[in-house]
Amino acid sequence: MKTKTTTLKFTITLAVALVLLACGDDVTKVVQSEEATIPVYSSSKDMPKCDSSIIGKMVYIEDSLATFYCTEKGWLSTNGKDGEDGEQGESCIVKETENGYSVWCAGDSVGVLLNGADGKNGADGENGADGEKGEQGVSGKSCTITDNGNGTITQVCGDSEVTLYKALCGTTPYDPKDYFCHELDLIKTCGGSAYDLASEFCDYRDNQIYKTVKIGGQVWMAKNLNYETENSYCYNDSIENCKKYGRLYTWEAALNVCPENYHLPTKTEFETLISNVGGSDVADKMLKSTTGWDENGNGEDTFGFNVLPAGYRHYYDNFSLAGRLANFWSATESNENAAYFLDLGYYREGANLLSYAKDDAYSVRCLRD
Repeated sequence: MKTKTTTLKFTITLAVALVLLACGDDVTKVVQSEEATIPVYSSSKDMPKCDSSIIGKMVYIEDSLATFYCTEKGWLSTNGKDGEDGEQGESCIVKETENGYSVWCAGDSVGVLLNGADGKNGADGENGADGEKGEQGVSGKSCTITDNGNGTITQVCGDSEVTLYKALCGTTPYDPKDYFCHELDLIKTCGGSAYDLASEFCDYRDNQIYKTVKIGGQVWMAKNLNYETENSYCYNDSIENCKKYGRLYTWEAALNVCPENYHLPTKTEFETLISNVGGSDVADKMLKSTTGWDENGNGEDTFGFNVLPAGYRHYYDNFSLAGRLANFWSATESNENAAYFLDLGYYREGANLLSYAKDDAYSVRCLRD
């Protein structure tokens, strides 16, 4: 087999190079050389015989990529054998303790990490210097409020202007002092007070509210009229009696004293009332109030007409029969000097339509037109 003549040249820079080759317990010394050439062979089959003449010589084998030394025991490779695999290692873990952590590896504690102690509070810092004074602010402007008289007010603050609604009826502004809203209609208040249109009305002449009652097809005032006019009187000239009983009117005064949409009833309209409550035999009892009448003369007030015993004023300035009598003028004359009136008393259950002097003063109940 052909042997390559190629050689490798190695320059050994160390002054002395010792190569220890271990085979069992033996150690072989290798001589030093400052500069040497190493023969190169294709395979181990081409290597020369290792004898005493070439001990210490090296050769390089291409197919094994290794260098061999000739020793007393023969050719030895400079490449060491792979060591045996080591045992599989165990991972380390960290366990929390009361004051820190401990490190465990392979079942043994190998270290401890202790929590550090809290540091001490630092000393208070010094107060900083006062800041500079800011610039003076611009003076504010006062606001003005104007009542526009149509349920709105205008508020002006500086350059800002806003219109406010006191109240709205649908989309219409209004002032609750002057109006109230009823089914999206604006109704004038009665002296600043709202009232129930179904059972009350306002006499806007003096802003008094009167209850009403419907009997049959008629709508009556359920309270005596108390509007002051010429030839009208309070019983015994007492304002308190006017508040309780209403005023007493001569026939001439009574003819035109009822408020708008109401009138003084005729004799025929009184007869209709009497018929609607059961007839003249029981009308007294049906129309009188349940309290206020002398000698147990109270009525049942079945329909809410609520007649109180207001008495009357005789034409020669004599007041009489409060607590016992109630008379109501009609618009119908009986003759030139007399007119018809409805008469109710404490001592009977029936009602009468009588005629007497127009200069006497009686109560007034108005009937809706």
